[in-house]
Amino acid sequence: MKTILIVEDDHRLNTVLESYLSETYSVITVRSGVEGLRCFQQNAVDLILLDVRLPGFDGGKLLEMVRDESSIPIIVLSEISETSVTMSMLMNGANDYVVKPVDANILKARVAEQLSIEHKFVSPKGVRYKNIKYYPADLKIELSGELVDLSKKEVEIMKLLLNNPNKTITKESLYASIWGEGLSLDENTVNVHISSIRKKFRRIDPSIEYIQTVWGVGVRLSEE
Repeated sequence: MKTILIVEDDHRLNTVLESYLSETYSVITVRSGVEGLRCFQQNAVDLILLDVRLPGFDGGKLLEMVRDESSIPIIVLSEISETSVTMSMLMNGANDYVVKPVDANILKARVAEQLSIEHKFVSPKGVRYKNIKYYPADLKIELSGELVDLSKKEVEIMKLLLNNPNKTITKESLYASIWGEGLSLDENTVNVHISSIRKKFRRIDPSIEYIQTVWGVGVRLSEE
């Protein structure tokens, strides 16, 4: 099941959205930018509904911080209808902008639309994490400047980890993202692919275990 993070300081709207969206999705609700960032970093979130005016730091700041780490879809919810604000949020990485009051049916349709799209970091220079580099156009991974001979599924696993460098990805989320929603978790398949990636990385650099296992939770990129 996809997970939606709602960052909205209006308690009533938070409750209404959670009630409506929880029919289809797993929903996490918070009421400040600080809580939103923490929940994003600690959970495998698939989409964020983001208010602009938040206590702590505002939605624009949270948008920038999420975009530094991930390309997951973000839909902005705001009572501000000025074109300049809308354009600013969209240019800074928001995928959609919905003016309040929110029509629940329309919002649910927009959420479904965003979740149906494969969102990628689009960068001709590639995505870098420490000495690992991913080239989206070529579907290639380099380690310390050397091309790693990975299978297509292994590249997809690394892409998921690189797009979420500070997060632990559960094996359930990883399996659903790579092999498809609706399939029962085959933990052995995940373990075999992770083991294969580790072996190929060790041939180039045996000094670091680049993919760490967080026991009872999932896997993440090394923090070393």
